[in-house]
Amino acid sequence: MYTTLLEEIRSLSAQQKALENQVIDVSSEQQRQNTEAEAHHADTSLKDTISAGFGDLQASYVSLQGQMDELLSKQDAALASTEAALAAQQRSEQLVQQLAAQVCVTLPAPPFPCTLITPCDTSSRSSSNMEPTCLV
Repeated sequence: MYTTLLEEIRSLSAQQKALENQVIDVSSEQQRQNTEAEAHHADTSLKDTISAGFGDLQASYVSLQGQMDELLSKQDAALASTEAALAAQQRSEQLVQQLAAQVCVTLPAPPFPCTLITPCDTSSRSSSNMEPTCLV
C-alpha cells in the first residue's frame, strides 16, 4: 500500500511539475506578446509618415492656390487691358467715321475711284464736282 501511495505521489508530482512548466511557458509567451504589443504601440512611424504626408499635401495645396490666384490676377489684368484697347479702338473708329463724314463734304473728288469707309450724305454738297472721297 505504501508503494502504491508512493507511486501515486510521484505521479502527482510529475503532473504538477509538467503543469508548472506549462504555466511558466504560457507566462513567458504572454510576457513576450505584451512586450511586442508595447513596442508596436510605441512605434509611431506610420502615424508620423501619414502626418508628414498630410503636411506635404497641405503645403502643395497652399502653393497651388497661390499660383491659381496669381494666374487669375494676370487674367484679370489682361481682360482689363483688352477692354481698354477695345474702348480705344471703338473711339478711334468713331473719330475716323466723323472725319470721313467731314472729308466727304469738304474735299473735291479724287482723280481715282474710291470707296468710303462710311457712306456720305450727298444732299449737303453745294458743288456738283464734289464726289465722295476716301482716306488713303
